[in-house]
Amino acid sequence: LQNRRLWVRSPPALQTCKNVHPTKVPKTMSDTTGLNRQTRRFAQKQGLIDDDGEPVRQKREPRAGSSEPRTPPAQFFREVRKELKLVSWPSREEVANYSLVVFTLLVFFTALVAGLDYGLGEAIVKLFER
Repeated sequence: LQNRRLWVRSPPALQTCKNVHPTKVPKTMSDTTGLNRQTRRFAQKQGLIDDDGEPVRQKREPRAGSSEPRTPPAQFFREVRKELKLVSWPSREEVANYSLVVFTLLVFFTALVAGLDYGLGEAIVKLFER
């Protein structure tokens, strides 16, 4: 559809600074006068400018990583196998009982939701027939 002769008007575009994109922080923070409030707050959180809007000369130090060496894959799988031996696994009878309970509740709640859906649907139809 075209909006001809429907008197639809669109608002004028927002004014933006020519040298700074409104949603991107410039790589060099030498000129912070063209930054809007949101971009200025973002740059302050990133540590690129201080509270006065002046560029910060020094960068933050990177976070220190883990000093532990990586675990080789063979050792990782040995440890996983060792931990799995410590798990208290249910017996076959317990698994069968739990599965029966879950299946029974699944059938019950499915029937409950289907019954409510059918009953409320019929009630709405009768309500609007009057």
